[in-house]
Amino acid sequence: MKTGNLLLVSIGAIMMKNELRNFFKKYSEVLKDRYDITELNVNDWRYANNTYFLGDSWSLYSLTFEDDCVSLNNEDGGTITTFEWSDELNKLMNFIHDKNDELHKIFPDFTTDIDDWELFDWETWANINGSQIIQFCKGDMVAIMSYTYPDEYPQFITTINWSDSDE
Repeated sequence: MKTGNLLLVSIGAIMMKNELRNFFKKYSEVLKDRYDITELNVNDWRYANNTYFLGDSWSLYSLTFEDDCVSLNNEDGGTITTFEWSDELNKLMNFIHDKNDELHKIFPDFTTDIDDWELFDWETWANINGSQIIQFCKGDMVAIMSYTYPDEYPQFITTINWSDSDE
C-alpha cells in the first residue's frame, strides 16, 4: 500500500469514528437503558461494510449505517430496531462539536442538546427551544442567525468558516 493510500484509509477511519461518536452521543441513553449496550467507546468498535461491531469478532450487537437510519442488529445479523439518522444530522453534530466555544461566544445560552435542533429547510437547522439558526452555505461558510419565532424573519449575525471533517 502506498503512503497516500494509507493516509486515505486513516482519514476514512477517523471520519467513521466521528459519525459513530455522534450516534452514541445522541442515542447513548436508549442504547444503555433499553438494550444494555454499555460499550460506547468508539475505539472499542471495529468497522467493516457499513457495520460497526465490538472487538475483533462478531459480538452480540452490531450497528449498520444506512441511508437514513442505523440498524441495531443481533449476533445473527437480524435487525432488532432502527434509529433515525442522516448525513445532515451528523454534519450538524460535527459543526457543534468543532465550533462549540465560538457558538457560546455568539449565543451565551447556545444549546448543544441535539434534540433541541430541527431540520427546518435543506441545510438549515433551527433551535426549537431558542432563537438560533445554523445554515450551511456553499463552500466552507456557515451562517449564524437569530430569530424570534414567529414574529420576525431571521437576522444575520455572522459567518463561520468551517469544513465538515466527515465529507
